[in-house]
Amino acid sequence: NLLAVAPGMDWTTMSSLYPSVDVYERQLADLQSFCQSHPRDAAAHFVLAYHRLVCGDADAAVEALQIVVQQQPEDQVAQRMLQSLSGDQTPVDQAPAPSPPTTPSSQPDSIAADEDTPTTDLVGPWQAKRDDATFDLIHAGGHTDSSIFIRLVEDGVLFTGDALVSNMHPYKGQANFRQWITALETVQPMDIDVIVPGHGEVCEKAEAARALDYFRQMWDRVESLRRDGCGKEEVVRRTHDLINFYPIEPGMEEQASMRFDEGIARLYDEMEAQAH
Repeated sequence: NLLAVAPGMDWTTMSSLYPSVDVYERQLADLQSFCQSHPRDAAAHFVLAYHRLVCGDADAAVEALQIVVQQQPEDQVAQRMLQSLSGDQTPVDQAPAPSPPTTPSSQPDSIAADEDTPTTDLVGPWQAKRDDATFDLIHAGGHTDSSIFIRLVEDGVLFTGDALVSNMHPYKGQANFRQWITALETVQPMDIDVIVPGHGEVCEKAEAARALDYFRQMWDRVESLRRDGCGKEEVVRRTHDLINFYPIEPGMEEQASMRFDEGIARLYDEMEAQAH
């Protein structure tokens, strides 16, 4: 599954996605306040649990996840996250009810995470049909190991998550670059008209081709410099001009520069690991 083991980010990474740490802390406090005033909002508590994990507060994450599984007992991801964090393999319908109050009596009984519950991770494509709609779920990887594409076949729409962002540099601190390039290559022959990216404006398929060119340029540059005997610091320095591939938001130049260099260093390390 996507989140049941770890959140995929840490405090430094998450806060760097915001204009400042103060902005992130204010928004996190607002989320906490919203959850307190909406104790039955499962979606808000799931988001809160994720951020508490990022901040290293596992106890607070457990409290939020307990509310999620009480309000949405069919949510297998939340159940597996809760069991992983608490070390408790007791099915949710047998666990003590958390505070705030549980769902009304009209709520369906909890679904136990028993041996019949599917636990297979997504490998390759998966397709589902309902009425006249076809959904493709495709493991992409690249941005993180758990990145996926969701394709609405008849509508010609692709949801990419952070495996594609529109007209901006993606975060590459956890990237597998070879996998990311392969994922973007799989988009090229798709019969799609619209892409909904992880960040930025809704775009056309051409944006995926642009991102593929971006990653190929980085790959080719780093590979060439390594062949010439350049070390990591020199490779980062001599690849830095590719930061001009995408526009940088005013006021974010220093942060963007740091994160770009971090990505190039990670690509260098990936190539070094493959060479040995």
